[in-house]
Amino acid sequence: MSLKRKIKLTVNDKKYEVEIDIRESLSEVLRSRLHLTGVKQGCLVGECGACTVLIDGVPTDSCIYLAAWADGKTIK
Repeated sequence: MSLKRKIKLTVNDKKYEVEIDIRESLSEVLRSRLHLTGVKQGCLVGECGACTVLIDGVPTDSCIYLAAWADGKTIK
């Protein structure tokens, strides 16, 4: 089973297609692969809220949200 997967997502009204490791968090992908450093990494366990993004309008801690789950989603 491959640990790599391509996902499509829209971030701040821009469409992206990116290959990810299925174990990566959304915050890791946003920061390291898409170079969108506006999302911060604080506690990495979903407690501090530094990594909060809107996924389809719902506030979500991106440090505990797998990037694979963001396939087809809109993120702001």
